[in-house]
Amino acid sequence: MSLKSVAMTIVETVERKDKEYGASWKKRGGVGAYMMLARKWDRIENISKGQHYDIFQALSDNTGDVRDDVRDLVGYLLLVLDHMENPGEEVHLPGYSGYLPPDVPDKPFTTEGHRGDGNNLYKCKECSKEVWARTMFEAMKEHHHDPA
Repeated sequence: MSLKSVAMTIVETVERKDKEYGASWKKRGGVGAYMMLARKWDRIENISKGQHYDIFQALSDNTGDVRDDVRDLVGYLLLVLDHMENPGEEVHLPGYSGYLPPDVPDKPFTTEGHRGDGNNLYKCKECSKEVWARTMFEAMKEHHHDPA
C-alpha cells in the first residue's frame, strides 16, 4: 500500500468518525485534544517498551493492536492540524451550531487569566461576573443572561 493510500484511508476513517462522534475529540478544548494525543502516544510507548522501543517489531507483532493506536494518533494529529488551519471553536449552545471565529469583535466575555488545570477565567462584558471554564463557550453555557 502506498503512502498516499495509507493517508487517504486514515483521512476517510477520520472524516467518518468525526461525523459519527460529533467532533468529540475537541469537546473539552485544547487541553482535552492534547490529552487524546497523549493517551494514544502513551499506549504506543508502553507497547513499544515491551519490544525494547522497536516500533517496527511492535507493529509487526501488532502487540495490543498497536497498529490501530498508530492510525488513531495520525488521525488525531490530522484533526489538530485541520483545526489549526481552520481556526474557531465549535459552539455547543442551544439554537446555534457552527463555528465562531476567534476574531469576532462582539464576544460576550473577556479572558482574564488561566490556571494550570486548563481552565480560563472569563469575565462577562455585560455584568462583570467571572466564570472559570475551559472555553468561552462553556462559560457562555454556564452563565447566560435571559432575554429582556
